[in-house]
Amino acid sequence: MSHARNQEKKKRGKALIVLLSIVFVIVAAGVSVVLSDAPARAELQQMTLAEVDFGNLNDGVYRGEYHGTKNSLRDVVVEVTVTAGTLAKITVIEDASAGAGGRF
Repeated sequence: MSHARNQEKKKRGKALIVLLSIVFVIVAAGVSVVLSDAPARAELQQMTLAEVDFGNLNDGVYRGEYHGTKNSLRDVVVEVTVTAGTLAKITVIEDASAGAGGRF
């Protein structure tokens, strides 16, 4: 019985080491992602957007672009459709982080 009990303890010990190793790798990867994206997040926090009065705009399609200074993951090109003084549609033409094409 003592031999079987020792083997069971060894198995549990190995399983615990494997589990802790997996948790460590996941945490390390998460920290790495957060640290590598910090400059881009800081750039977004400093960005200001002016208020737009759509009632003063002529009907039509307006194109806008944003190019990030820290990296290209924030680059985006959109088209905004204004109809009867209201925002009718936003179409994402290019989005560096998610690929092209999208509609909101």
